[in-house]
Amino acid sequence: LVFVSDVCPCSQSHVEHLNSLAKAYPQVKMYAVISEKVTTDHRKESEAYFSKDRFQFPVIEDSEQKLVKSYSALKTPHATLLLKNPDTGEYK
Repeated sequence: LVFVSDVCPCSQSHVEHLNSLAKAYPQVKMYAVISEKVTTDHRKESEAYFSKDRFQFPVIEDSEQKLVKSYSALKTPHATLLLKNPDTGEYK
């Protein structure tokens, strides 16, 4: 999971690099997580920013910020690696 923001310049500067990582390592499932709540007046800009033209991997909108809080993603970009337990199938 890579927590990103469309209003953070640092986050914006990493998009090309993240896309290159997703392309170089297709066996790794990468997801961008929208880290801030998207307000109604900002929805169109946010949707345009997180379009398939910009991000070459899936984007998750964390509107209730459950993932942000679970993984303490206090800054963007923030990456969290989840490993699947082969015995239970759960991710940690």
